[in-house]
Amino acid sequence: MNGRERILRIINGEKPDKIPRGENGFTSEFYYEITGKKTRCYGGWEEKELLWSGGRDELVEEYIDALCTMSEALGWDYVRVPTAPKKGDYSGFKRLDKTHYKDPDGVVYKFDPDVGDIAMQENPDIDMETEDLPSPDDPFEVDDSEMDIARGVVERMGKEKFIAARLPGEATFPYLSTVGMEEFLIRMITDPDFVHASTKLNLSRQLKYVDAFLAAGCDAIMELADYGDNKSLIMGKKNFDEYIKPYLKILCDHIHSRGGYFIKHSDGYLMDVLPDFVEIGVDGWHGMQPAIGMEVKKIRELVGDKLFLWGGVDMSAIIEKKPEDIKSLVRKAVKYGAEGGLLIACGNVIEHGAKKENYLALIEQLDEISAFPIDYESIEE
Repeated sequence: MNGRERILRIINGEKPDKIPRGENGFTSEFYYEITGKKTRCYGGWEEKELLWSGGRDELVEEYIDALCTMSEALGWDYVRVPTAPKKGDYSGFKRLDKTHYKDPDGVVYKFDPDVGDIAMQENPDIDMETEDLPSPDDPFEVDDSEMDIARGVVERMGKEKFIAARLPGEATFPYLSTVGMEEFLIRMITDPDFVHASTKLNLSRQLKYVDAFLAAGCDAIMELADYGDNKSLIMGKKNFDEYIKPYLKILCDHIHSRGGYFIKHSDGYLMDVLPDFVEIGVDGWHGMQPAIGMEVKKIRELVGDKLFLWGGVDMSAIIEKKPEDIKSLVRKAVKYGAEGGLLIACGNVIEHGAKKENYLALIEQLDEISAFPIDYESIEE
């Protein structure tokens, strides 16, 4: 049974031959540790500077090769693919200092690959009003070249690996592309019309990416809006129900109507909304962080076998702990999570500081206990 078949069996309520594994991403340094080869895929400033210097096509090929090579090297059952940069001229972008760059329009972005490969506008427009937003009915199409990485990976691995596509924007919680986190949360109280309008706009555009990724041959869509911090929902349950849940349902239904599967990613403490994920029809949830109280046993007690869980090992443990600690986390995840559907992964992506020996311990332990039928009583925590 290959990785794609393994994951499809779980999604469809059947048992695979063994528990699958995989990751959403990795640093270029970790790639080198595993493969002995260099890449600009997830390469921070090196990646951006290659793009800005005219190396767009070269960067796309490096992404395709690195994603496929890493999946093969570590026996991952799925590959997550991003959008590719559009074909075009990026020479107007300029690095300003260690953590900032500007685009051709002079907009400044904060970017620090040491703490995550996300660029954020330095000073979001907190004066933005509803009337400043484009209309969701305005023409918007995905540039065909943005699917180049997805098509390349599908061509090489689509028959063997489950291909999950990462949406490039915020479909359900669009603070990054509007007024910033703090102001967006304030608007949930002071300006509901703005929150709904901006979410409808962003969702309408992300649905176009859903269609493009699925047409390119991807199996699933992963949306990345984080709803929780380490203690609770960022916006609270009432606001989640009003401002996020309806749009999450639209997204999920749209993906299913196109024949795809929906894997929701969100970090944080999410016990309050996991039953909502089940109700909405989410096929799988990625983002478990046992270190903040999101233990697999508690989650299974809450949602039973109704949710396919992706995770079980904290990224912080891969960075800070020892191999035996990692093996213990794997055993707990398998013991309490496998019956309802489990894919072993870290809670986000493989980050800077991840220890190779710890990740290899994850694989070693999983290989020892992951074959079905699993003798759960014999697994020591």
